[in-house]
Amino acid sequence: MLLEGSNASTVLTWVRPDLDKHLGQVRAQIEHLAQSPIVGDGVENTAAHLEQLKYTFEALVLQGATLVVEEMITVCDALRSKSVRDRRQAFGALMDAIVVLPSYLDRLQAGHHDLPVLLLPVINELRSAYNANIVSEATLFTPDLEVPLPELDRGTGEHEPGFDESVPALALRMRRQWENALLKWLRAQDNLQLLTPLGSACETLQQRLERKDLRRLWWIASKVIGGLLDGVTDNDMHLRRLFARLHLVIKTLSEGGEAATDVQSVDALSQALLFHVAQAKTGSEQVDGLRERFHLQDLVPDRDVLIRARGAVTGRN
Repeated sequence: MLLEGSNASTVLTWVRPDLDKHLGQVRAQIEHLAQSPIVGDGVENTAAHLEQLKYTFEALVLQGATLVVEEMITVCDALRSKSVRDRRQAFGALMDAIVVLPSYLDRLQAGHHDLPVLLLPVINELRSAYNANIVSEATLFTPDLEVPLPELDRGTGEHEPGFDESVPALALRMRRQWENALLKWLRAQDNLQLLTPLGSACETLQQRLERKDLRRLWWIASKVIGGLLDGVTDNDMHLRRLFARLHLVIKTLSEGGEAATDVQSVDALSQALLFHVAQAKTGSEQVDGLRERFHLQDLVPDRDVLIRARGAVTGRN
C-alpha cells in the first residue's frame, strides 16, 4: 500500500495542489448542477473531471478515494440517463462525498493508513442515490494475500506421502467428511469438538493440493476453526455460510480437480475468512499469529479508533 511511511505522504503532498484544484472544480460544478433545473451536458463535464481524479487516485493506490470517486461517477451516469428517482438526494450525496474527500486526503497526508472502511457511510449514501444495495465492512476488507508464508512453501518436486491419490478422489473423501462433520456441528453448535473433523480436512487439503492459493485457503480455514475451538472467533451466520462455501470448493475439486477452481473466488473466500480473524478476540496463538502475518490490525481498527477516525473525515467546516 502506497501510503505507508513518510515518503508516500510526501508524494501525496507533491500532487495535493492539483488534486485540490480538481476537487474544487468538481464541487463548483455539483453546486451549479444542483441549482439548475436541467442537468444537460454539465453532468458529463463533472463525470470527466471525476474520471481524471479516479486515474490519479488509482496511480497513488488510494483505494478508499478511488471507491468514492467510482460511486460518484455512477451517480453522474444515473443522473444523465434520468434513472435517479430523487434528484435532490443524488446531488446531496455527491456534495457530501466531495466535501469528505479532502478531509480523507488530509488524514492520509498525515501518515495514516488508507482505510476504505472509514468512507463506508459516504459510499453507501452514493449507492442509495441510484438505488443500489449497500455494502458491508467485509466488502471493503481486502488484505494483501501475497505475504510470505513459509508454512506453505515446497521445494521443487517435493511431495507429501500418499500423493499418488488423485485430487478428485482425495476431494471426494474430504467432501464426505466435511458434509458429515458440518451437519453434526450445525445441529449441536455448543459441542466444539465436532469441529475437529473439519480442521482435519483443512489440514489434509492444505498438505495435498499443489496450487498455492488453494493451500493458503485451507491453511487459513484451519486457523479460523482453531479460533472457534479457542473461543475467540465469533460463530455467526456469516461464518457458517463461509463453511458452506468451503464445501462448494471441495465439491468443485472432487468433480474437476484443481483446474476447475477459480483463483479469484478462492482468494475472495480467503479474504472473507480473514475478516473474521481480524474481528476475533485476542488470546489464541493461531488467530493472533494469522492477524499479525496478514497485518489485519491495520485494516480493521478497534471500534473506538474507528469512530474517532470517521469523525475526522466527516468533512471540513
